[in-house]
Parts: sequence; structure tokens; C-alpha cells
Amino acid sequence: MWLLLACTAPDPEGVDSAVDSVPRPRVDATLQLHNAKNGKAKDGVALEGELGTATTDDEGQGTVEVFGASAFQIGATEDSLMPHLFHGRAGEDAFTLISYVATESLTDQVYELLGIARDPEMGIVVVGLDRPSLAPAVGSGAELNVDYEAAFVLGSQLPEEGTTLVQGGNSIVTFANVPVGQARVTAVPAEGEACLVFPALVGVDHGVEVRANTVSVVVFTCE
Repeated sequence: MWLLLACTAPDPEGVDSAVDSVPRPRVDATLQLHNAKNGKAKDGVALEGELGTATTDDEGQGTVEVFGASAFQIGATEDSLMPHLFHGRAGEDAFTLISYVATESLTDQVYELLGIARDPEMGIVVVGLDRPSLAPAVGSGAELNVDYEAAFVLGSQLPEEGTTLVQGGNSIVTFANVPVGQARVTAVPAEGEACLVFPALVGVDHGVEVRANTVSVVVFTCE
């Protein structure tokens, strides 16, 4: 997926309602991160989740535990990158989330092509819309329930304004210069399809935390 191309308490809707005396299930969440500029695996990225920390290896992979059947956030930081905050809803099984990660300079280059400037006091929301094969879910799109300066997808060569994936492009919708705070992303599937929150495949929308100068990512699987 992506890309232009986590952490804190989960989305309240994902909080386990079981009594405190019942242990909450835990699952392994693996992030596999790649440099958005050259596609190479990105090692040395510090991952921080509610239940622990890890660092990506030479293959760009790092694993932390998250609560099963719950919303999660995993932070990813490294000196050369913009901070990234990955959101999703875990099921009962271990999973791997594959994503590109971007630098400030690459982000600025893409923004310049659209005639906008990155506001470091604002955040970025990136929505991945993938087939189960990880191919872009062309024809699907996303909506954000808060203000933003611009929304765009990446076409075959250049970014294009809009919120629906295009033929020959990649699998993300980016919302630029989003106010800091809480926001909700809603997937808009192509006709006859459904897009559900990865990896549990439950829900057509999901809450995200927007932080200043941070890329907040949520992924949907569409079929």
C-alpha cells in the first residue's frame, strides 16, 4: 500500500468491555516498513505500542503486542522520517501491516506539485485501500469528518486531487494539513464491494488521532 506517501489509548469504540478480572487476549502486530522514496526496507525505526516497544530489522520488520479484538495505535519514529502513527483494529490472530514511510522532504516535494505547503502545526491522514492481494482497490475512496486543506491520490506518475483511487496509481488517499485532534475516516468502496478496517475486517470507519507534523495511517481491505 501507500504512499505519499503508534502510543496512546485505543479508540473508545475498541475498548474491551470485559471485567478487569478477565485477561484480555494479546496478539502479535508486525509492521513491515519501506522507504517511500526507494522502496527499500527501513531498519532502525522505533515502534511503540500500548504493550511494548520494538525496532525494525534489516527487512523493515518489527513486532509488538496489541490487545486482540480492539482498536490499536502503534507509533513509528526514526530521525530521518516524519513520525507515523498506525491505526487499525486487531482480530484474534497475529498480523502484518505493510506500509511505506516518508520523510519531510519527500512529503514537501509531493505537496509542491499540488501547490500547497506542509503546515507543521497540522497533521496528515493517510488511508490505505487494498485488495487482499495488496493491489490498489481502484474505484474505492475515503472521507474524513474534519476539515483539511487538500486531499489527493497518486496517479501513474503525479499526484492528483481527489479522494478516489485511480487506475495506474497506488492504494492511498492522503488528506493534507488536518487539524490536530480526533478524526474519523470512512471508506467509500467501489460499487458492489465492501471496505473493512484491517486486520479484523470489522467496520467501515475508524477513529484516528491527528498529531502535529505526524502521518496518521489507517488501512482498509476492499473486495
